[in-house]
Amino acid sequence: LVKLPDYDSPHVGMRAQLQNNKTGSMANMSIVSSKTLLIFLFLMCIQASLSLASPANCSTQAAAWSMEGTCGNTTGSSSSGAITDGQGDYSASERCYWRITTAADVEIDFTSFETEELFDKLEVWSCKYWSPEMPCTNCDQVLGSFSGSLGNFSFSAPNSNRTNRCITLAFFTDPMTQFPGFDGRWSLRCPQG
Repeated sequence: LVKLPDYDSPHVGMRAQLQNNKTGSMANMSIVSSKTLLIFLFLMCIQASLSLASPANCSTQAAAWSMEGTCGNTTGSSSSGAITDGQGDYSASERCYWRITTAADVEIDFTSFETEELFDKLEVWSCKYWSPEMPCTNCDQVLGSFSGSLGNFSFSAPNSNRTNRCITLAFFTDPMTQFPGFDGRWSLRCPQG
């Protein structure tokens, strides 16, 4: 601050007002600067959290997956894949397993689904992930069970823990009646919340 000389004159009142304005302006600048800094930091935090939760980040994250049983045997690592019992009607006494190991949410989109109601079903389980040697153990939570003529639908398996876990899809059929089965795709989604 610039200190004005102290003397009596008709400008004394103006001098006091000038000093008050300068002090007030500096205080106002300080408040404005603080508010601007806070807004800037707030916007940076929002941008950082949006970029961390954006679907683009999750789509680049690969999940280890496998298909086992009567529908085929294969493994891989990707951010999406097919879930199907094959072409035409499925066979009697099918036992098919798809396992997806990831920390992300898993979205399953079916373009068709038609099985013998109650007797031939696809179940979705959440399983513990212990290690690459034991990726899917302790399947203790059924997330969904599907049978019948469901057509086109989606199913989401969210992961609230944000740690690796295994989503297991198990398809079981009885020896009696067979139907066209299902075609779908799984994909990774960013955890919500």
